[in-house]
Amino acid sequence: MPRMKEPFYILTVDDEETILDLYYQILSSSRDLAGDDEEVPYFEVSQSRQGDHAVTMVREGRENGRPFSVVFLDINMPPGPDGIWTARKIREIDADVGIVLVTGHVRVNILETAHTVLPVDKLLYLQKPFYPQEILQFASALSEKWRVEREYRAVMQDLEERVQARTVSLMEANKRLSEEIETRTRVQMALKESEKKFREMITNNSDGIVILDQKNTTRFLNPAAEALFAVHGTELLGRPFEYPVYVGKTTEIEIKNNNRPSVVAEMQVVETEWEGEKALLASIRDISERKRMEKDLAQSYEKLQKAMVGTIEAMANIVERRDPYTAGHQQRVAKLCQAIALEMGLSDDRVEGIFMAALIHDIGKIAVPAEILSKPGRLSEMEFELIKIHPQAGYDILKGIEFPWPIAEVTFQHHERMDGSGYPRGLTGEQILYEARIMAVADTVEAMATHRPYRPALGIDEALNEVMQNAGHKYDSGAVEACQRVFSERGFQF
Repeated sequence: MPRMKEPFYILTVDDEETILDLYYQILSSSRDLAGDDEEVPYFEVSQSRQGDHAVTMVREGRENGRPFSVVFLDINMPPGPDGIWTARKIREIDADVGIVLVTGHVRVNILETAHTVLPVDKLLYLQKPFYPQEILQFASALSEKWRVEREYRAVMQDLEERVQARTVSLMEANKRLSEEIETRTRVQMALKESEKKFREMITNNSDGIVILDQKNTTRFLNPAAEALFAVHGTELLGRPFEYPVYVGKTTEIEIKNNNRPSVVAEMQVVETEWEGEKALLASIRDISERKRMEKDLAQSYEKLQKAMVGTIEAMANIVERRDPYTAGHQQRVAKLCQAIALEMGLSDDRVEGIFMAALIHDIGKIAVPAEILSKPGRLSEMEFELIKIHPQAGYDILKGIEFPWPIAEVTFQHHERMDGSGYPRGLTGEQILYEARIMAVADTVEAMATHRPYRPALGIDEALNEVMQNAGHKYDSGAVEACQRVFSERGFQF
């Protein structure tokens, strides 16, 4: 079993509960990552959602003999104090704690902040979104540094007390000096061991890790990166990195190799230090399988879309087979609805939805006797009442089908009017869906402009004049104006 150290106390500060939970899950998993022969960094995690509360927790931790070794601190925490103010207050209370400022914003003045939250060697930055390994690395390295410095100060304090109280012989003084030299050596070895563990974490990372200098020259590759690039690390060391590098951004790259298919990878670059110098750490993950699955999903969705369109067109044909006098009516209304919606600047998805709804807006007519639909003369009042059931009948047919658009409700409302004079529910104004308002205009124009069993076609001009005279009353003004433009300016024809 791994040997457990005394716990390090970690404080995580963020105004988002999900981020605090993520910190806790990552830091609590550290013991599961250790081998059998190494000491496990064990973290006890405390949480805070506001800066002033975090300052209180740091003060109480020191007073209770449970000081924090590291504080992960979000910079932006509305409505309370921000992370910079909090970091300064924490520094006033505890100069030893390591602070990691975490931000989702790229433009943070690092130099200005470093001068106000001293010392700079205990202040690090982390860009959101972060990787779990980054949190473990920062927590482990800073906590180990914190522990070593405390041991070092304890040793120094002991030395000062010995020197002040020294009354023994010169040999005893030399002996104590030798002991101090030995202690300092152990401290230095501990620091080197901490750096070694940090390097091992990078080396053993399952993602490919590439370290670049400020000129984008490759300084280090871990085994996972060698596997991604299908090369031995020595072949790339000292050579320019051939892929574009964007600090703080996630990009996709295509890794080509003549001996295998190309690999699609996701790369994120952050600033770091390597061997005492500023450097860039590129974390690279193979996402080829994910991209393949996304492509398969897109193809499946396209097939479903085609099947849905085919179903809607089949339903439209059912209506027109029962009403030969209005054959093509639904298709013509659908095309005019599409043109009006585009003219009004609706999104592509809404344009497609209204087109599909218009293709079957009269499906409820299958519930109306065929002899009434094809009657050549004027309908009686009772016959017209039978005609008026078709929006309700259409809604009843379509309501159980899960379309990605409100097709059933648009079908239900396409004979409603803005002033409440429509049917079947007498809806008014904003109660009527925008798609249904457009369809009301297109349906009226098409019906008047084309032949019907009980009258000849009245023509486009008279149809447009009808909807224009009733704009703002029966019909939506915006839909009427757009309809007028598609005929007069866009040259629309049935």
